[in-house]
Amino acid sequence: MTSPTTSSATKAFQLVECCTPLTSPPLIDMISNDPILRGVKLIAEAWDCGGLYQVGMFQHWGIWSEWNGKSHKWGLWRVGCMQTLLPCECESLGSDGFPTAERLQWHGHTPRTPDWSEASRFIAFTLVDKVKGQLYIAFNASHLPVTITLPERPGYRWKPLVDTGKPAPFDYLTDDVPERETAAKQYSHFLDANQYRMLSYSSIILLLSSADDA
Repeated sequence: MTSPTTSSATKAFQLVECCTPLTSPPLIDMISNDPILRGVKLIAEAWDCGGLYQVGMFQHWGIWSEWNGKSHKWGLWRVGCMQTLLPCECESLGSDGFPTAERLQWHGHTPRTPDWSEASRFIAFTLVDKVKGQLYIAFNASHLPVTITLPERPGYRWKPLVDTGKPAPFDYLTDDVPERETAAKQYSHFLDANQYRMLSYSSIILLLSSADDA
């Protein structure tokens, strides 16, 4: 008699061997209905190294998006350009050494109050840059969004450059982004109050500019 364990293993092997894609993969179903993950931006890359091409046929449960070939290549190109250009445009990000205390200031949800506890899922810092003036960089590793208070700089105003919580191309507001000014105005409500709303699992880079230029 075949044991239950052997029978299950045989069925699993047969399933893998025939390479028939599941119409409702249990793992994807569990992720889609998880109370925490349902609030996260989910993007499926619907193929694998074995050539199991499922673009346009992915079971999305109403919350998944698909990363097709065109947006995949374009998205990688944008990210690559950003990672290459930022260290060139921002002297402080291209430096080989760690910034000194004169150039770097740590922050938490409020200025100058970093939380280094194990429970913390947020950290931010300002960085003095010889080219851009000053940068504010923050990381929210929590599954919850957070509203942060930005450091006050009289006569100046923070403006968004990078926000990974925004959909492309508004996640990186270069001068050539279509409707850039319209997108930037969406931040005004919070920035006017010297605050910023960060989504879960996101990071931002803000630039300090003259209040007259805002």
